[in-house]
Amino acid sequence: MVSACVIVKNEVGNLPRWLDSMRQIADEMIVVDTGSTDDTVALARQAGARVFHFDWNDDFAAAKNYALDQAHGQWILFLDADEYFTKESIPRIRPLLHQAGQNPQTLGILCRLVNVDVDAGWRMSSAIIQQRIFRHRLDIRYTGAIHESLTIPQESVRLLADDITIYHTGYSTSVAKKKMQRNRALMQVKIRKQGGVKPLDYGYLMDIAYGLGEYREAIDHARQMLSYPELAEDYRERAYEIWTSSCIEGKFPEEETIQALREARAAFPRDAEFVLMQGLWLYESGDYLSAEDLLQQGLSLYAQWQRQQRSERQAGNSENISVTALIDNAERLLPTVDWRLGQLCMLRGDMAGAQTHYLAGLKRHRYHTGLLSDFLALLRRLGAANADVIELLNGLYDVRHDAGWLAQELAQHHGGDVYVYYLHRSGGSLKSDDALMATRNYQAAAVQAAAELSQIYGLAVWSGHDDGICSLIPSKQRWQYADMLKADSNDGAQE
Repeated sequence: MVSACVIVKNEVGNLPRWLDSMRQIADEMIVVDTGSTDDTVALARQAGARVFHFDWNDDFAAAKNYALDQAHGQWILFLDADEYFTKESIPRIRPLLHQAGQNPQTLGILCRLVNVDVDAGWRMSSAIIQQRIFRHRLDIRYTGAIHESLTIPQESVRLLADDITIYHTGYSTSVAKKKMQRNRALMQVKIRKQGGVKPLDYGYLMDIAYGLGEYREAIDHARQMLSYPELAEDYRERAYEIWTSSCIEGKFPEEETIQALREARAAFPRDAEFVLMQGLWLYESGDYLSAEDLLQQGLSLYAQWQRQQRSERQAGNSENISVTALIDNAERLLPTVDWRLGQLCMLRGDMAGAQTHYLAGLKRHRYHTGLLSDFLALLRRLGAANADVIELLNGLYDVRHDAGWLAQELAQHHGGDVYVYYLHRSGGSLKSDDALMATRNYQAAAVQAAAELSQIYGLAVWSGHDDGICSLIPSKQRWQYADMLKADSNDGAQE
């Protein structure tokens, strides 16, 4: 039996995805509410979950252990409400649990957790290893009021599941700042109670400062972490990542940024991440030749790393894979790397090379708007037929879910018949002025705009505000209408 557990508070926005993921795997779902004032509890009960209440005491471990006490399964899936298994991972979990169950010493399974920003087109921001699957035993419990961790007996075996991935949306742009401020307050309480800052506390403080845009403070905490020689390799890499990213995001002086990148590359000479970071930084600085050289070098290192990891997996079983084999910190950079290399190909007139890079980038991150925009512009320049463009896009996107998003993007690029196709697939209508603009039907768009303006004017007269009529029209629409009428008059002049 498998139990899925979660602690929640006002998670009506996230919980449906968690419930949908867990009901495909678990035999029971345990939802522990810590004081919701929205429809979280009703939503959980409606989905068939067993709901319990816990009085919140600023202790995440205590709440999670209470949830464990309510579970009946031999295995626990403990994902947060803003985490869920990828579609590809779900059918692999029960067979993996059956395999793990053959060895009584196997008490836990480590998975790759990918942080994604849903407000930035599901952009990947980082990847870490987390233990979210484990046996249900009294000696396996959470500790730590904040950044709680799971304690498992030392003699146990833990599998590394390289084909199981969890998406975490909890640090998306719209919610990240509030969470960081909450975490900072909890960390300050923790530090006071323990009488000072411990080595790993600097890592949490570093991430909090970086998330709040306090880059100088983030660097200070990163360097504090790096001063401990016994620090594990993955923590060291994370510290260098925050240090270099803070220099770049904070637009620090060139010499300081170069120094940070140089130290990071010296510490991890075989890692692609810092080479690619420097290449992208040079691109933004306008040094295109040096940027291209480093970006290609970074891609070569990344390919070598992938081959090495495949070889190690083929040579042993899942109990022999190293933790670092699942940490792929360069992956988040690859869509932007392909985008910039594609743009460099265009500067040289190498349209075939640009198409290769744009396609590769979109396969890695199909919601990258810059990549899609440049790819569509390239296809227009190549004179691609509408049917061919649709075929390419259908190969990249899940039309059932992405048609609306594609139509929205194509509307901004005068997508014509391709836009009409995706608008139809999404159930949209061609009646809006944006739709008519997208198909370059300027006369019809102008007529519709005039009708809308007439309605607005009528309301303004009725309300006595006709003197300020222009203020009632969004500036974006004013420019659109002006452009449409200008294009319409030009068409008339040509006729």
